[in-house]
Amino acid sequence: MADLTNQLIANTYKDLLQVNAANPNDGLDGTVRTIQDGGGTAGPIAMSTAQLNVTGQFALRGTVLTATADQLNTLALGGFTAFTANDGTILLTEEGTSVSTATTSVTARINPSLSLTDLTATAIGGASVSATSLLAGVLTYPSSAGNNGQVLQTNGTDTLSFADAGAGGGFFKGDNGDTGDPTTGPGDIFRINEQELNTDTVITTIENGSGTGPITVASGTTLTVNGNLTLI
Repeated sequence: MADLTNQLIANTYKDLLQVNAANPNDGLDGTVRTIQDGGGTAGPIAMSTAQLNVTGQFALRGTVLTATADQLNTLALGGFTAFTANDGTILLTEEGTSVSTATTSVTARINPSLSLTDLTATAIGGASVSATSLLAGVLTYPSSAGNNGQVLQTNGTDTLSFADAGAGGGFFKGDNGDTGDPTTGPGDIFRINEQELNTDTVITTIENGSGTGPITVASGTTLTVNGNLTLI
């Protein structure tokens, strides 16, 4: 029905919304009351002069909001505990919109699709703080993802970088295929081992072991040989 023009009340009253008031014609007051149609069927909202209460599902552009009120409240400004860097209070922002004006430390929940480069922070007073400096006291991460097979290493002063993984000494062949560096590994002619065993060790029944002697087993240490052990 487009409008109520020239329509009889008896034919249209059920299409009107009303307040389930205590008395007829009371209208809205300070009590939250259910909104009904003219036939008394309750809708999913209730109202007072100060509050709107959604009692059913709440959807935005057809998508039902599944978060609870408590979960939404944790996203409010007061829900963040705080964030500091270099003894400065941090204003955490996402695309220029303030998320928190925290004062000490904070755990921030960020959309998984949001990368660190999209996260900006500004200290109270206008001092600029980079996104990476918020991460730790902190570590500086590489700007790229590195190459396939590379490992992440530190220089000992909080800076991480990618580097090629070392192949290790020697060159070995067996069930795991060829391991080690086939170019330089065979040149590692001498295998070095200590002269004292300080850790309990078991050579199982399906294992062969070898080492260069003489070897002393330290006091309190047990060497158990159930398989084969050859000392040269």
